[in-house]
Amino acid sequence: MENSHDHESYIASLDALLPGLMAASLVPPAFRKPVLGSSIFNATVRKGLKAVKHISAAARGCVANRADADAKIGSQAGRTDLLHHLLNIVKNKGEAVDFGKGDVESEAYSAMYEHTSL
Repeated sequence: MENSHDHESYIASLDALLPGLMAASLVPPAFRKPVLGSSIFNATVRKGLKAVKHISAAARGCVANRADADAKIGSQAGRTDLLHHLLNIVKNKGEAVDFGKGDVESEAYSAMYEHTSL
């Protein structure tokens, strides 16, 4: 962010995916798979799909690193942010509210995806 650098070309790749996703969202549900499937022949779209995988891996890594850090040094010693609160929900009442680490990873992915597409 500081240097206005497109890390791993996430922004450019997501921009490449948007036309195909928009087209798929505009057609009737029965035609979505063929529209999305045909977009895979575009090299730019394939590159964009790789970026989505990188964002997903980064989200999982971020959650895992924070969970490990919290386990080692205690959650009170770490940062107090949204990720901290989500991991506390998992720890304290995750089973009761059906909210696990996978849900936290999904939230992190959504936040990273949204941030890169701004």
